[in-house]
Amino acid sequence: MSSQLKSWSVWHRGRHVTNALEYRAPDLVIKTAEYFAGHMDGPRIIDDGMQPLTASLKIRGANVDDLIAIGFRPFVSTRLVIREGYHGTGGVTGIEDEMEGFISRSSSDPTGSVGRANKSTSIDIALSYYRRSVNGKEKILLIPGEGVRRINGIDTLNIVSLMVYLSSVPGGIDGIDFKSLTLSDFIGEGF
Repeated sequence: MSSQLKSWSVWHRGRHVTNALEYRAPDLVIKTAEYFAGHMDGPRIIDDGMQPLTASLKIRGANVDDLIAIGFRPFVSTRLVIREGYHGTGGVTGIEDEMEGFISRSSSDPTGSVGRANKSTSIDIALSYYRRSVNGKEKILLIPGEGVRRINGIDTLNIVSLMVYLSSVPGGIDGIDFKSLTLSDFIGEGF
């Protein structure tokens, strides 16, 4: 038996958003580019950053008070936490998504397409911070504006920065005291 979603909820600043209908986590897409140097036989695909992070949420109704309650204000960043509970053969799994950003798009269901009780508003949130935890352990942390891309505790951008640094040290790596380096110097925090 695979894991099945048993419950989920949306929270804004400690307040439960009771009328949430749907949540879609951001797509995590790495942009690529071709790197081609004179000595190479063909191009190499390289990491060229991430596509913008956008999460979406559908809320029952079109009440302005509900939208304001989750941060629908011009130029104001909002912070949401989405909690999901799954039950499967391995027991219970809890997934928590924390995100911060501004509401970049709002669209309501067309009038007359559904009954008034089922009318909803969909919002897109342009994220500046995204963190996913599974059973309390961080799996993904993305802070694009600060150059943080931590996957399973390893800051992949920190490793790239370290390689660039090592390649730019005068005299090459001979000038580095590797005995004084620790594992966290290579992988960043959270491992």
